[in-house]
Amino acid sequence: MAHVLRLPESEADLRASFDMMPAVVVVQDEAAARLADDARAVVQSASTTGEAPRSFLGLCLSRLSEPRPGWVSLADVAEMSFTDSESTVDASAVDDRLDRVVQIFFTSGSSGAAKGVAKTVKNLAASTATMRDPRPGSTVGVVLGGNFASLASTAPYLLWNSGNTAVLPSPDFSWTAVIRAMETCRITDINMMRTQLSILLENRDFSVEKVASRRCVGLSGELVTKDFVNKAHEVLPGTVVTSRYGMSEVTGLFGWPGGVPNPVPDHDGVASCGIPMPGTRVRVVNEKGLVAGLGEAGELHVGSDATIERYFHMRPGDKGGSESFYEDGFGRWFKTGDIGVIDKAGYVYVVGRKKDLIKNVTGIIQPHMIESCLSTGFNVQTQVIGLPSPMNGEVPYPIVDRLPEGTSQGDMREYFSNAVGSSYCLGTVLTLEQLGMKSWPLTVTGKVLKRELEYAATEYMRKHPQLGLASYTIASS
Repeated sequence: MAHVLRLPESEADLRASFDMMPAVVVVQDEAAARLADDARAVVQSASTTGEAPRSFLGLCLSRLSEPRPGWVSLADVAEMSFTDSESTVDASAVDDRLDRVVQIFFTSGSSGAAKGVAKTVKNLAASTATMRDPRPGSTVGVVLGGNFASLASTAPYLLWNSGNTAVLPSPDFSWTAVIRAMETCRITDINMMRTQLSILLENRDFSVEKVASRRCVGLSGELVTKDFVNKAHEVLPGTVVTSRYGMSEVTGLFGWPGGVPNPVPDHDGVASCGIPMPGTRVRVVNEKGLVAGLGEAGELHVGSDATIERYFHMRPGDKGGSESFYEDGFGRWFKTGDIGVIDKAGYVYVVGRKKDLIKNVTGIIQPHMIESCLSTGFNVQTQVIGLPSPMNGEVPYPIVDRLPEGTSQGDMREYFSNAVGSSYCLGTVLTLEQLGMKSWPLTVTGKVLKRELEYAATEYMRKHPQLGLASYTIASS
């Protein structure tokens, strides 16, 4: 059905409009409505004999002084009344299914091939239950669409459903627009990456006064350390800063139904993302495929009504992509690819990605331990990658955004050895400047691209083989 919105200035304009055979016409006043009827009559008279009259609806923005066939005014609509039977929708007559796909979101493919995340009626309905905010007062959340595409597609619905408000600052991502929205719309909640918070605080348009309405900042998508949470508290006093967990495939798994404790629990310096929310199943699976004990690290496997059951390209029984899903007596599970720990109190900690684990001859090395140690000790941003060694399997190489004044790479290695012991064979500490980078390489969702860091570090070590044992294999390969 064609829709035409015009404020015609002449009968010729109207006739040109009706030559397109519109089904709906919107005009400014009754005079334009009369012209529209005249123009429509001319077009109809020129139509083929015996042709059925075309459907038509005229909408007048001003009040009509008398009824006109096919026309209604906005005033008429506003003053209409209906009987109970006319205004009641029989919900039982609505044809819907819990397994009907209502949304398909394709991932960026930063960790492999792009996947179609198919969310169903059940997934979305379950998400609304876990996303309800128990705090008094309404929530106004800002949605960073340019960085949280999957969240941007569902957050407005979830916030509306819980009686709150979603704000989308601009069509294209802009920190200036985000800051303006936070100030003018009095934003209370904002979710962002850890690196994004640093960028926000450094923006020339930012001031604490402009975000005075803030109540909660949720950090996700990357490793969030307790030290970073404390620093965020210092620059945003009075704000609840939490580590939040989420993926395109899952929503609302962990949270703080009883309120966020102070201080936030941590595991080896990594801040907790909360406890499992009602309806969430979670287990930690170790390298042997067995359920890990409390305090032991392993891959997080999760299940809930809010978790997708398959990717869009999969059909029931398909093997493609099915390695991410499985079923047992407890239900259907999704392998997140994240390394997690659950402590005795039930707090969940996400300490890294499975693909980022470094396999050394001494065992599995978790990069977060090194990143947390150096970041806290020297007030730097740190990413750890694994590079091959002829004797040690893989060796962890720390990459820092800068060297603090008066500090050498050797100082950092010595500090780490004193802090955790000499069992780790730590590679040379590298800087972004050495790798020819001005800033961290990021995905479209704001995550650090470790693959690019690995490539740049490999090239650097090939050119400087004297820097460490791990460079031998790289230089000669």
